[in-house]
Amino acid sequence: TTEAKMSDGVISALFYDAESNSLDIGVQRLPESRRDDGLFTVPLEIRIPIGKLVLVPAEGVRQARVRIFFAAMDSAGGMSEVQSSIVPITIPEAEVAAAVKQVYVYGISLMMRKGPQKLAVGVRDEVGATQSFTVRTMIIGRKGWPRRQAGLRERKHWVRPTLQGCGPRSRPPCRTSRSRA
Repeated sequence: TTEAKMSDGVISALFYDAESNSLDIGVQRLPESRRDDGLFTVPLEIRIPIGKLVLVPAEGVRQARVRIFFAAMDSAGGMSEVQSSIVPITIPEAEVAAAVKQVYVYGISLMMRKGPQKLAVGVRDEVGATQSFTVRTMIIGRKGWPRRQAGLRERKHWVRPTLQGCGPRSRPPCRTSRSRA
């Protein structure tokens, strides 16, 4: 199945640092926060260029549908299960020209242990039948990690659902309906 292939791709990316990123997806880490149990909540933004997606016309809008897969692995080889979310994207026809020059941002918050972690993300354009995989290595809980990174203020037209509710909030032109994986 497609789901099994994407899960295998994410796992391969974790173990072999294998990237295949035709959709030019990006992952941006935001400042983490330490929890009472010693774990860290690490917010991440998965950035998908809208112009790389297949947008299908439908009654005054253009629609795309992507599925995002992700998993993390610590330095000891402990790995999370591959998780996925279906993300429908709807753009009003009048705003398509501007939207294809923007990125769609999907926000997730992961619980991670302190220390080196590797995150693999796979994105599949369900309409265009294309997929991308990328890997990011990060050190969680490191003192002196900058609280503010260049480029974080530049957020245009993004959606940030959370794993707990997967209830997106949106700003035009990208609107989405509520969905669960």
